[in-house]
Parts: sequence; C-alpha cells; structure tokens
Amino acid sequence: KDADGDGVREMPDGSQSLTLRVHWPSDSIDAPRMAEMLGYAKEEMLGKYLFDFMDEKGIEIAKENIERRRTGISEVHDLEFIRKDGSRLYASLATGPIQGRDGKYLGAIAGIQDITERKIAEQERMRRKTLESRYTLTKIMTDVVPALLTMGRGEKSKDEFMAEMMRRLDAAFYEKYFPTVDDSLETFGNRVCALMNDMGGEFSPRIEGSDLHITGAGCPWKNDVSRNPILCMIDRGLIERFANKALGGVSINQITSLANGDSTCEFVISKTG
Repeated sequence: KDADGDGVREMPDGSQSLTLRVHWPSDSIDAPRMAEMLGYAKEEMLGKYLFDFMDEKGIEIAKENIERRRTGISEVHDLEFIRKDGSRLYASLATGPIQGRDGKYLGAIAGIQDITERKIAEQERMRRKTLESRYTLTKIMTDVVPALLTMGRGEKSKDEFMAEMMRRLDAAFYEKYFPTVDDSLETFGNRVCALMNDMGGEFSPRIEGSDLHITGAGCPWKNDVSRNPILCMIDRGLIERFANKALGGVSINQITSLANGDSTCEFVISKTG
C-alpha cells in the first residue's frame, strides 16, 4: 500500500519497500500489450503486483533482479510469468534502474518481449537432443557389453572394454557437445554436465579456486552402478578423456562415488598444462 503517496508500496511479504510505478506497455489505449500477453483485461490488472503473475521460483528470481537494479545494473534477462489460463509466458526483459537527480534509486523500467514460441522450440530441441543421446548410449552399451562377456577375465579385458567404450563415446558425443574450441574450466564444466545429464544423469559444475568440481547426484546408469562398478569407471573415463581433449593437460581426482555408497559422485579437475 502506498500510504504516503510517494509512489512507493510495501511488498506483499512485508519486506522492504519497492517502487512500483508500473505502466503496462500498450499498442493502444484499449489494448494493453502486457495484459494481452497475460490473457487479462486491462481492468483486471489494475492494482496488481508484478509478483501476482509469477510462481514462487519466479518471485525469487525477480527479487534478485530487482536488487541488481538497486545497485545500478542494467541488463537483459528472461523471466517466466503465469497467464490467466495457467499457461506459461516466457519473456525477455531489457531492464534498467530509474534514479533521481541525487542518484537515489527510485525504481526500474523494463521493455518486455514475448519469447514463448522461441522458448518452447528450444525446449523441444533439447528434449530431442536428450532422447538422441540416451538412444546412442543405449546402442553403444548394447554393442559393447556382449563383447565384454567374450573377452574373458582380468585387467586386460577390463582395459580393452574401457578403451572401446571411450572410443565409441568419443566418436558419438565429443564434437556434438564440444563444437568449438574453448579451454576454460567453466565452459568445459557446463558442456560435460550437459552431456552427462542428457545421458540420464544429474550432474552440475562449480568452480572452486582454480579447480573445477563436477558433482553428480544421479548417475546415467541409475541403480546399476552400485552392482557394477565398471559403469562408474565409464563416467570417470569419459570426463577425463574429454577434459584432456578440451583443456589440454589435466589431472582428475574422484572424491566420492555413488558406486561406493556415497550420496554423490564428485570429480575435481585441475589444469596441469
């Protein structure tokens, strides 16, 4: 509520005040564009907060972005809104702070573009890419595992199996997930985790100092990894092989393993070259 008429209203959760001088972009006086994108009549949007058209995750992201405006940052970012019919509106916002003559933060301004069709198309491409990667992995396993059974026992057989798996995984995935040369740890982490996740895992990267940590809460091999540790060796072998190709010389240390009963599978990658 704007109790003192200064254009500043309290946020719904009672936290710090937020300037909400909101003018919904319009193509005409009778057809407000934002209302149209959200499926509302103009009158239905009067008195509404920005957060009224978001879920909890969207609200948290919006709050973080608002804080960035308070620090003077202008940027372009994506947000999700919820339409009146419950469907999602994906939007790209070009945002910037509004400041008074004294430099005090007064609010924010944003240009909003509906990118729903583009976002849905991207999601469909990602879905197809994931399905293709899982199919390719299944086919490789179907081809190679019977060969393992005929190799006999011993370290030599295991090494031959791993070498063949790495050769096939390299041929199937490296150029697809590493299409350009980029020797940064951050880029490698994002790319290799995308591959592991498309194969059915739950991996995420993070940088700590000069090291890259790859952490997996879920394995592409699911529960089979606890029954067959060689599957965990495939994960390590793939990450190590691709890291050496993409980054040059690296060392890789496996801290935890799902195959050993740990809650995660974590690798630490350091450049040596």
